[in-house]
Amino acid sequence: MARRGRYAGRILVATPAVSDFFNGTVVLILQHDDDGTQGVILNKPLEAGVDVVLPQWHSHVIPPPTLYNGGPVGRDSAIGLVRIVPDLDPASAVGITALDSDVGLVDLDAPTEVIMPQVSALRVFIGYAGWTAGQLADEVHDRTWQVVDHVPGDPFWPSTATMWRDVLARQRSKVSWLSTYTEHPDRN
Repeated sequence: MARRGRYAGRILVATPAVSDFFNGTVVLILQHDDDGTQGVILNKPLEAGVDVVLPQWHSHVIPPPTLYNGGPVGRDSAIGLVRIVPDLDPASAVGITALDSDVGLVDLDAPTEVIMPQVSALRVFIGYAGWTAGQLADEVHDRTWQVVDHVPGDPFWPSTATMWRDVLARQRSKVSWLSTYTEHPDRN
């Protein structure tokens, strides 16, 4: 997956207008080009442990050692997202495709002993989120998604339960107001 386009490397935060599968999600955009957009949902851990599908990687993922639901597309594939160690030149990384200076995709078929000295964090996602050409731009225009910059810790956020609100709350615009949204206004 090549990282290109104006959305690549940024975060999509679902607005309350999003329903069902993407409700309350935060998506890291991995690729955006003329053919479409692909990303992974960062805040949907699954009940299954990494050891169920990739036992060799289980002891290397950051807590919790679960698989993450990356999205509804390609559910028969796994994507490894890593934080590249600070001293490593991403261009010289072996088995890693750098998305930016600190985040990359890992080849999950590569030996762990080759990959792990180059990374400080790993999460494994099953499936990905995908949009056809122009679809995401339309959804952003309709305010279904808010596009914000990611900060270095976003792909490896420790508490997925609060991530949606936390990412919205740190914005320095009216977007931050969405962090107070509740489906039960009578509880305000």
